[in-house]
Amino acid sequence: MLPNYSVSSYSAENTFNCTLRSSEEIEGPLKYTATIQRCEMDLSKCEFFNTIETDALCELFSDPTFTARFLNSVSPPLTCPTKPGDYVFLNNKWDLSAVVRLPGSAYRWNIVTTVDQIATGRTVFCSEMMARIVVLRKKSNRIKH
Repeated sequence: MLPNYSVSSYSAENTFNCTLRSSEEIEGPLKYTATIQRCEMDLSKCEFFNTIETDALCELFSDPTFTARFLNSVSPPLTCPTKPGDYVFLNNKWDLSAVVRLPGSAYRWNIVTTVDQIATGRTVFCSEMMARIVVLRKKSNRIKH
């Protein structure tokens, strides 16, 4: 559950704020899947673009490189098994270097993410977001007339 979530963009970083509520203990191993569709700006047409997935989400929760890039401000830290309770993301910085490589601002991007228990196939988390990439240029790079 993601009540009152927000994503903010600052000059060199994106931050994510939300409370992720788990009502039960969730056993691993866990599979993460993000399915990305490229859509026309008016959303009249969308087409498959890419899928990102891993069967090792539990291992990533304890990987310092991964947590530094995506889970750097979560209290309490995510672990497997995931205990019931609230996980607060407060000004959690996201490394979106892979996202900014998507072809620019001519499209909207529909991203559906799921987390599934591998042993049971049960989906324990899902979200859908629509994103638009806007390239900002520094004023010093603009041509002056």
